[in-house]
Amino acid sequence: MEDLEEISDHVDEFNQRTQQVIDKVNSVFSLTLNDVSIKLDKPKFYNSYYRQYLTDAKRELVKSVNSLSSQLQRLNLIPPVQVYTYNWSTIDEALTKIENKINQY
Repeated sequence: MEDLEEISDHVDEFNQRTQQVIDKVNSVFSLTLNDVSIKLDKPKFYNSYYRQYLTDAKRELVKSVNSLSSQLQRLNLIPPVQVYTYNWSTIDEALTKIENKINQY
């Protein structure tokens, strides 16, 4: 099971990678995409917010990667890429597919 630091690192990596995709689309196509970054405050102590953060972060990662994919699909820039449940390797794979396709432009 992933802990707070791992999930937090995944959120930070996700935010950085999606921002690169959004910047690339903006620079190449002059299109503005909706922000899909995850804005959650990492708890400092193990308490009720700790578990809520883990739950929210996992949910937001899935929701945000699907949102980015949906926006890019509507613009016909990528083929369908969907994530159904939280698994970092699946999200990483989906982001890699998106990045590879966008980097071809």
